[in-house]
Amino acid sequence: MRLLVFTCFLATGVALRVRGVIDRESLLIAKFGFQKTVSTEDIDTRGYVFGNVSSNSDLDSGLTMSLLPGGYFDAFSDHVIDSDESCRAAFAEIGGAAYDSACNPSGAEDFLRRVPCDVGTLCKDEDQPKLVVKYNQFTYIVEDFQHPRFWFLSISPCRRQPSLNCTWKYTAVPNGVEIKYDIWLVNGNPYKTERNPLEYQFSFEKQDTAELYLVFLLTYAVLCVVSWCNWRLVKYRLGHPVFVLLASIVCMFLGLGLTSLHVCLFAVDGVGLPALGCVARFLRTFSQ
Repeated sequence: MRLLVFTCFLATGVALRVRGVIDRESLLIAKFGFQKTVSTEDIDTRGYVFGNVSSNSDLDSGLTMSLLPGGYFDAFSDHVIDSDESCRAAFAEIGGAAYDSACNPSGAEDFLRRVPCDVGTLCKDEDQPKLVVKYNQFTYIVEDFQHPRFWFLSISPCRRQPSLNCTWKYTAVPNGVEIKYDIWLVNGNPYKTERNPLEYQFSFEKQDTAELYLVFLLTYAVLCVVSWCNWRLVKYRLGHPVFVLLASIVCMFLGLGLTSLHVCLFAVDGVGLPALGCVARFLRTFSQ
């Protein structure tokens, strides 16, 4: 499988927006932590996954995209998908719980989408167009009133066949066919991104990261000034322990500054400048 993924990272590597190309096997696209839904603000505190999945050919929705919570994903990921039997085994538990208009209309969970979708149109499983975020082909809505949870987004070469008693069939991507995806995973209403700008783009365990980095940055700015004043008192001697301390604090300050810049940009556009994270980690390590 050739994978071209341009994934948005914080300094610790959490993805928000994922882009890439699939031309062979199954693929885990992203792991993302969705926040707890507040009952009095359910629309604005749900998790959302939306985007586009299309092909450079007329491939007829031969793959299955799955958005699964940890329990279901653990059972699903135990299987190497390379045959009809492995598809049936991987989707045995999921298929019974997931809604499917043709094969499981009583299913309670919105786990599955048939992909790729025709360019310029909604995915075939989107039977409520009003719920799809504008300019996208599909939308998942994640709602959990109990606690935040990690969910896993993947695409597998399996397809449910209504004409064959709804059995799962292995559907490898033909040679030369590429399936492109561009998908967002967010916490909060996509139409009200200004409501919680420092949480919207982040997995729940990384929310409020921007504020923390800015507080640390301010703290180290003060320490830089104090250390520079102390260095001046020893007449700017390069070999003095005060200079070593100042150099360490300055490196940490620069590292925090770059990280803060990346995180703030990430909060705005979901991309940021990932290269800054590497430079920032080097500076913070060097400061020690």
